[in-house]
Amino acid sequence: MEEEKSKLESEIKNEESKSFIAKAAKLGFLGVAGLAATAFSMATVGISGPIIAAAVGGGLMAGTLARGKGSFGKALENGLKGYAAINAIIYPMGWIGNVTYPLIGSLGSSIAGGIGSVVAKSAYALTAYNASFVTAFGAANHLLDNYLNPAGITEAIGKDFMANVQRVAVGFGPGLLLTANGITDIMLGGYKIPVFAINALPYAFYTGIYPLEENKAYKKPAQRAVPHGMPQIAPA
Repeated sequence: MEEEKSKLESEIKNEESKSFIAKAAKLGFLGVAGLAATAFSMATVGISGPIIAAAVGGGLMAGTLARGKGSFGKALENGLKGYAAINAIIYPMGWIGNVTYPLIGSLGSSIAGGIGSVVAKSAYALTAYNASFVTAFGAANHLLDNYLNPAGITEAIGKDFMANVQRVAVGFGPGLLLTANGITDIMLGGYKIPVFAINALPYAFYTGIYPLEENKAYKKPAQRAVPHGMPQIAPA
C-alpha cells in the first residue's frame, strides 16, 4: 500500500515537473519572440510600434489577472503573446492602411466631396480593414501559440472570426476611425501618444476579462456524470 502511494506521489510530481518545464519553455519562447518582434517593429515603424504593443500586452495581462480564473503565468503568457503579435503585424497593417485609405478616400470624395471621403474611409476602417487586422492578429497569435507551426492556422483564424470583427469594430472603433482619417497621435501631458495605444489599453483589458476564444483556463467546470434519467443542472 505504501509502495503504491509512493509511486503515485512520484508520478504526480513528475507530471507537475513536466508541466512547469513546458510553461517555462513557452514563456521563454514568447519572450524571445517578443524581443525579435520589437526589433522588427522599431526598425519599420519606430517607437510607436512597441508603445501600442505594450498597451495591448499590458491590457491583456491585467485583464486576465482581473478575471481571477487564471494563474499569473497564464496572464503573463497572454500579455507576451499580445505584445509580440502586435509588434509583428503593425508594419504590414500600417502599410495596408497607407495604400488603401487614400484610394478609399478618393472614391468617397468623388461621390460626395470631403464628407464622402470621411464616410468612405470610416466605413472601410470598421469593415474590410478591421477584418484584415483580425486575420493578421489571429495568424500571429496562432503561430506564437504553436512555436511558429502553421498547422491549423486557417481554422484558428476562422474561429469566432465575425464575433472578433464585431468586437474590434465596437471596442477599437475610436482608434480605427481616427487613424483612418489622418489622426494618428494625441497630445497627452505634453507627450505625443499613438491613438491606437490609448484605445488599446482599455480594449485589451476588457478582452482579457471577457475573452471570446474558448480557453481551457476559462472554461466552466465540466458537468459531473449523473445516473441515467436524473435531471442535470448546468453550472452557473
